[in-house]
Amino acid sequence: MNRPVPPLSLLELTDLSDFGTLRINLPAATSGWLLRVTRITPNQNNNKIADIMQIAGFTEVIDAKLRYPNTALLYIEFSAEQFRSIPAVTVETKLKRVLVPANYNPVARTYSGIWDGSFKLAWTDNPTWMTYDITVSDRFGLGRRIKPWMVDKWELYRISQYCDQLVPDGIRLRRFDSDLGLHP
Repeated sequence: MNRPVPPLSLLELTDLSDFGTLRINLPAATSGWLLRVTRITPNQNNNKIADIMQIAGFTEVIDAKLRYPNTALLYIEFSAEQFRSIPAVTVETKLKRVLVPANYNPVARTYSGIWDGSFKLAWTDNPTWMTYDITVSDRFGLGRRIKPWMVDKWELYRISQYCDQLVPDGIRLRRFDSDLGLHP
Protein backbone atom coordinates (compact mmCIF):
# COMPACT_ATOMS: atom_id res chain seq x y z
CA MET A 1 0.00 0.00 0.00
CA ASN A 2 1.51 3.31 -1.07
CA ARG A 3 0.82 6.11 1.40
CA PRO A 4 2.72 9.31 0.73
CA VAL A 5 3.85 11.38 3.68
CA PRO A 6 2.74 15.01 3.49
CA PRO A 7 5.46 17.15 1.89
CA LEU A 8 7.88 18.86 4.25
CA SER A 9 8.57 22.49 3.57
CA LEU A 10 12.01 24.02 3.53
CA LEU A 11 11.15 25.93 6.69
CA GLU A 12 10.79 22.67 8.60
CA LEU A 13 14.25 21.58 7.55
CA THR A 14 16.18 24.81 8.15
CA ASP A 15 16.21 24.29 11.91
CA LEU A 16 18.26 21.13 11.54
CA SER A 17 22.03 21.17 11.90
CA ASP A 18 24.32 19.65 9.29
CA PHE A 19 23.65 16.21 10.70
CA GLY A 20 20.27 16.86 12.20
CA THR A 21 17.44 14.44 12.51
CA LEU A 22 13.90 14.57 11.31
CA ARG A 23 11.26 12.28 12.74
CA ILE A 24 8.33 11.26 10.57
CA ASN A 25 5.55 9.37 12.31
CA LEU A 26 4.27 6.71 9.93
CA PRO A 27 1.13 4.64 10.31
CA ALA A 28 1.51 0.98 11.23
CA ALA A 29 2.67 -1.25 8.39
CA THR A 30 1.91 -4.92 7.87
CA SER A 31 4.92 -5.83 5.73
CA GLY A 32 7.50 -3.09 6.33
CA TRP A 33 8.13 0.18 4.57
CA LEU A 34 9.51 1.30 1.24
CA LEU A 35 11.23 4.61 1.79
CA ARG A 36 11.50 6.99 -1.15
CA VAL A 37 12.61 10.60 -0.83
CA THR A 38 11.98 12.96 -3.72
CA ARG A 39 13.01 16.57 -3.91
CA ILE A 40 10.33 18.60 -5.67
CA THR A 41 12.37 21.77 -6.21
CA PRO A 42 15.47 21.94 -8.43
CA ASN A 43 18.94 22.77 -7.11
CA GLN A 44 19.78 26.45 -7.44
CA ASN A 45 23.22 25.74 -8.96
CA ASN A 46 24.36 28.97 -7.40
CA ASN A 47 27.51 29.38 -5.31
CA LYS A 48 25.66 31.81 -3.01
CA ILE A 49 22.98 29.29 -2.01
CA ALA A 50 23.77 25.95 -0.42
CA ASP A 51 20.72 23.81 -1.08
CA ILE A 52 22.09 20.36 -1.81
CA MET A 53 20.18 17.71 0.07
CA GLN A 54 21.89 14.57 1.32
CA ILE A 55 20.52 11.69 3.36
CA ALA A 56 23.14 10.22 5.65
CA GLY A 57 20.92 7.40 6.90
CA PHE A 58 17.62 6.44 8.38
CA THR A 59 16.53 4.52 11.43
CA GLU A 60 13.32 2.84 12.43
CA VAL A 61 12.39 3.92 15.94
CA ILE A 62 10.08 1.64 17.86
CA ASP A 63 8.39 3.49 20.69
CA ALA A 64 7.88 0.96 23.43
CA LYS A 65 8.19 0.92 27.16
CA LEU A 66 10.59 -1.95 27.66
CA ARG A 67 11.27 -3.60 31.00
CA TYR A 68 14.35 -5.57 31.87
CA PRO A 69 13.59 -7.05 35.29
CA ASN A 70 16.56 -8.14 37.40
CA THR A 71 18.94 -6.71 34.82
CA ALA A 72 21.47 -3.89 35.00
CA LEU A 73 21.81 -1.88 31.80
CA LEU A 74 24.59 0.51 30.86
CA TYR A 75 24.29 3.03 28.02
CA ILE A 76 27.37 4.87 26.80
CA GLU A 77 27.45 7.21 23.82
CA PHE A 78 30.58 8.77 22.36
CA SER A 79 31.93 10.01 19.06
CA ALA A 80 33.70 7.30 17.06
CA GLU A 81 36.14 9.95 15.81
CA GLN A 82 37.76 10.07 19.26
CA PHE A 83 39.01 6.47 19.10
CA ARG A 84 40.98 4.41 16.58
CA SER A 85 39.06 1.25 17.45
CA ILE A 86 36.08 0.25 19.54
CA PRO A 87 37.03 1.05 23.15
CA ALA A 88 36.80 -1.58 25.85
CA VAL A 89 34.55 -0.59 28.72
CA THR A 90 35.26 -1.90 32.19
CA VAL A 91 32.84 -1.18 34.99
CA GLU A 92 33.23 -1.93 38.67
CA THR A 93 29.77 -2.59 40.04
CA LYS A 94 28.01 -3.68 43.17
CA LEU A 95 25.09 -5.55 41.70
CA LYS A 96 23.29 -8.38 43.41
CA ARG A 97 22.77 -8.39 47.13
CA VAL A 98 23.20 -11.85 48.60
CA LEU A 99 22.38 -13.52 51.90
CA VAL A 100 25.09 -12.86 54.49
CA PRO A 101 25.09 -13.54 58.25
CA ALA A 102 23.10 -11.00 60.27
CA ASN A 103 26.18 -10.14 62.36
CA TYR A 104 28.38 -9.52 59.29
CA ASN A 105 29.50 -6.05 58.20
CA PRO A 106 30.17 -6.51 54.46
CA VAL A 107 31.92 -3.14 54.07
CA ALA A 108 34.47 -3.73 56.84
CA ARG A 109 34.28 -7.51 56.30
CA THR A 110 34.04 -8.09 60.05
CA TYR A 111 31.80 -10.20 62.27
CA SER A 112 30.41 -8.91 65.57
CA GLY A 113 29.23 -11.11 68.39
CA ILE A 114 27.90 -14.64 68.11
CA TRP A 115 25.95 -15.54 64.98
CA ASP A 116 22.42 -16.84 65.61
CA GLY A 117 22.12 -18.43 62.15
CA SER A 118 19.96 -15.68 60.61
CA PHE A 119 20.76 -13.90 57.36
CA LYS A 120 20.33 -10.44 55.87
CA LEU A 121 20.64 -9.17 52.30
CA ALA A 122 23.80 -7.19 51.55
CA TRP A 123 26.39 -6.75 48.82
CA THR A 124 29.65 -8.56 49.49
CA ASP A 125 32.74 -9.69 47.66
CA ASN A 126 33.26 -12.64 50.01
CA PRO A 127 33.31 -15.70 47.72
CA THR A 128 31.75 -17.93 50.39
CA TRP A 129 28.47 -16.00 50.51
CA MET A 130 28.41 -15.57 46.74
CA THR A 131 28.74 -19.33 46.37
CA TYR A 132 26.01 -19.90 48.95
CA ASP A 133 23.69 -17.56 47.04
CA ILE A 134 24.32 -19.35 43.75
CA THR A 135 23.76 -22.68 45.45
CA VAL A 136 20.37 -21.91 47.03
CA SER A 137 18.97 -19.32 44.58
CA ASP A 138 15.81 -20.42 42.75
CA ARG A 139 16.10 -17.75 40.07
CA PHE A 140 19.48 -18.58 38.57
CA GLY A 141 21.20 -21.11 40.79
CA LEU A 142 20.71 -24.62 42.05
CA GLY A 143 17.88 -23.69 44.43
CA ARG A 144 15.41 -26.06 42.80
CA ARG A 145 17.64 -28.97 43.76
CA ILE A 146 19.60 -27.71 46.78
CA LYS A 147 17.63 -26.16 49.63
CA PRO A 148 19.19 -23.96 52.35
CA TRP A 149 18.70 -26.63 55.01
CA MET A 150 20.89 -28.99 52.94
CA VAL A 151 23.91 -26.65 53.22
CA ASP A 152 26.04 -26.49 56.38
CA LYS A 153 25.81 -22.74 57.01
CA TRP A 154 27.94 -23.03 60.16
CA GLU A 155 30.85 -24.42 58.18
CA LEU A 156 30.35 -21.71 55.54
CA TYR A 157 30.50 -19.14 58.33
CA ARG A 158 33.89 -20.52 59.40
CA ILE A 159 35.14 -20.53 55.78
CA SER A 160 33.93 -16.96 55.22
CA GLN A 161 35.86 -15.77 58.27
CA TYR A 162 38.98 -17.38 56.82
CA CYS A 163 38.37 -15.56 53.49
CA ASP A 164 38.03 -12.23 55.31
CA GLN A 165 41.28 -12.55 57.28
CA LEU A 166 44.03 -10.06 56.46
CA VAL A 167 47.11 -11.79 55.09
CA PRO A 168 50.15 -10.82 57.24
CA ASP A 169 52.52 -10.27 54.31
CA GLY A 170 53.02 -6.52 54.67
CA ILE A 171 50.34 -5.56 52.13
CA ARG A 172 47.48 -6.61 54.43
CA LEU A 173 44.90 -7.61 51.82
CA ARG A 174 42.01 -9.97 52.41
CA ARG A 175 42.81 -13.63 51.89
CA PHE A 176 40.10 -14.14 49.24
CA ASP A 177 37.60 -11.91 47.48
CA SER A 178 35.57 -12.23 44.32
CA ASP A 179 33.89 -9.95 41.80
CA LEU A 180 31.62 -12.51 40.25
CA GLY A 181 29.61 -11.82 37.11
CA LEU A 182 26.96 -14.26 35.93
CA HIS A 183 26.05 -14.34 32.26
CA PRO A 184 23.03 -16.19 30.89
